[in-house]
Amino acid sequence: MPGYATVWGGGVASQVSMVQQWPAITAASTTILAQDANRKYIAIQNNSSEGKNLRLNFQAAATVVSMRLQPGQVWVPNAVPTDAINAMGELAGAGAAILANEVSVITGS
Repeated sequence: MPGYATVWGGGVASQVSMVQQWPAITAASTTILAQDANRKYIAIQNNSSEGKNLRLNFQAAATVVSMRLQPGQVWVPNAVPTDAINAMGELAGAGAAILANEVSVITGS
């Protein structure tokens, strides 16, 4: 079925509806995913062509001391967070917007 994938978790297969989006990543912290108790899968990829890092945080705001994805890196956690996820762009230790459509977020529920 289009838009569905089988995700294995704990040895149990389940079908989830997959959605891809390209959120705007600014120089200040922005919520890119709202809290979702039904989230079963998440993948976030930083495709920055300008060498900018993507900072992710599960608290009220992402900062330059939060988790960092360098250009080309993908984050696919084993334990899928259901909390809200905040993000910001970063270059040389300072906030920097990432070009449109250069961060891909795939979620499944």
